[in-house]
Amino acid sequence: MLVRILQIIILLIVLFVVGAAVSFAIWGAAGLLIFVGVVSVGLVGIALALKKLAGALVGRLFLAPFAAKGAVLKDATLTVHSLTAAEAPSEPALGAGDEVGDAEPYEADEDEEGEDYDDEEDEPETPREPLTWYYLDATVTPGPAKGPFTLWEPGEMVLALPEAASSTSLEDLDESDELGEVHDYRIWQDGRWVEDEMGKLRGEQRVRFHVGLLPNVTRFRLRYYLEVFGDVTVIPGTVTPVSEPVSAGQAPDWP
Repeated sequence: MLVRILQIIILLIVLFVVGAAVSFAIWGAAGLLIFVGVVSVGLVGIALALKKLAGALVGRLFLAPFAAKGAVLKDATLTVHSLTAAEAPSEPALGAGDEVGDAEPYEADEDEEGEDYDDEEDEPETPREPLTWYYLDATVTPGPAKGPFTLWEPGEMVLALPEAASSTSLEDLDESDELGEVHDYRIWQDGRWVEDEMGKLRGEQRVRFHVGLLPNVTRFRLRYYLEVFGDVTVIPGTVTPVSEPVSAGQAPDWP
C-alpha cells in the first residue's frame, strides 16, 4: 500500500514537471505562471475536499457506536397512557451509568462557597427557566430487531423536538436543552411502579418518566441515541393533577 502511494506521488511530480516545461516552452514565463496557478488552485480544492471527506468520515465513525446502541429502538412506538402533573424532583437528574435512586443532592464544596466570579470564564451560567413537571406513563414497543443490541436503557432517554427525526448528525443531539429534561423513571412490574435495578430492559415495557418541560412546550418526542419516536401532546387543562385519584385501569402515582 505504501509503495503504491509513493508511486502515485512520483507520477504526480513527473506530470507537474512535464506540464511546467511544456507551458514554458509554448507560452514562456506567462504560461508557466498560469500553469502553476491552475495547479495550485486545484491542489487547494483537493485539500478542502479531502478535509471535508475526512471530517464526515470521523463523524460517522464517532456516531457508529451510538447508532448501534440506538438501533434497538429504531421504528419503536410510544403508547401514552396518561400525563399527570408532578412535583419537582428533590434529587439531581441521573447521569450516565447511574441507577434510579443513586443520585444525591448537590452540595457545594467549601472552596466554592462565597467564590467571586471576577473572570468571564468563571461567571455562572444564566439560570434556566423553571420547569413544569409531569409523570409520563407510556409503553415503549421496540420495532423489529435491527442490530446486535437487544436491550435498551430508559435512563438514556431524552426529549426531542416535535419535528425531530432519527438523525445522523451530532448537532441534533442537543435539542433536549430547548425542551427540558427526563429526570428519572420507574417501570411497571407486578402491578406497581418499581425502581429499575438492572437499568436495561428487553422488548415492550411500560415506563413512567419524570419529565420537566420548559414554559410553552406543548409537544415533544423521545430520543434514544440517534433514534426518535413517539409524539406526546401537552394540552393545558387536561393534565390530571397528581393529587387526584387515578381512573380505573390506570397505574398508581409515583411511589
